[in-house]
Order: sequence, then structure tokens, then C-alpha cells
Amino acid sequence: MAISGLISKALIGTLGDRIDPRYLWAVFIAVFGVGQLVVPQADTMVLMVVIAVCIGIGFGGGVVCLAAVLSNYYGIKVFAALVGVSIAVNTTFSSITPPIAGWLYDNGHGYQGVFYALAIWCLAGTVTLLAIKPPSRKVSQEP
Repeated sequence: MAISGLISKALIGTLGDRIDPRYLWAVFIAVFGVGQLVVPQADTMVLMVVIAVCIGIGFGGGVVCLAAVLSNYYGIKVFAALVGVSIAVNTTFSSITPPIAGWLYDNGHGYQGVFYALAIWCLAGTVTLLAIKPPSRKVSQEP
């Protein structure tokens, strides 16, 4: 995961000035989602490596693209506040997911549904990133 995360960061460094980071982020989220889809079927070492690579690429690239998209779209004046809110929201949802997964498992539903739900969430994020447009900025006409 660490190596594939570094590879995703290298891709961003190479392509980030030529391609809108939201498109890169969409790809990284989609790859993360593929990793989530593979988890329930992972019964070989090859599939475990596929999962680790997909999650490493998705997470490693996603963290960098989050900051790049927020700064590109909204500027540096509100960057710190936006990153703070986005990380707080992400951390909150990330802390809620494991107890839900445990409850589902304890009640005989297994973990598969959680991984599929996360994959669907990634697909929704990918579609959203591809659909959004950058906000228009009004240029100040100060003398």
C-alpha cells in the first residue's frame, strides 16, 4: 500500500499541472472502489496484493488531490477552513463505519455489504467529481 501510494503521488506530481486534479481524483477514487469490490472475494495472495495496490493508489492519490482541488477551486483564503471541514467530515464518517461493519457482522450479515457500500460510495464520488464544474471567480476591478 505504501509503495502504490507513493506511485500515485508521483503521478500527481507528473500530471497534476496538465490535467485538472479533479479528474485524477476521480480515477483514484474509482481505483479505491475497485479495491473495495475485490475484498469480499480475496482468497489468494494475488488478490490481496491487488487490494493493497488499489487501496494504496486510491488513498495516496486522494489525499493529495483533495488539497489540490480545494485550493484550485476556492483559493488560498479559505483553503485552511475547507481542508479542516473536509478532514473533520471524513474522520467522522471513517470512525462510524467500523462499528456499523461490526454490528452487521455480529448480526449475521458479514462484511461484504460494507465493502460493496464503500465501493458504491466511491462510484458516487467518481461521478460527482466528473460532473462538477469549477466555481466562477469574479475578478476584482479595483483601481
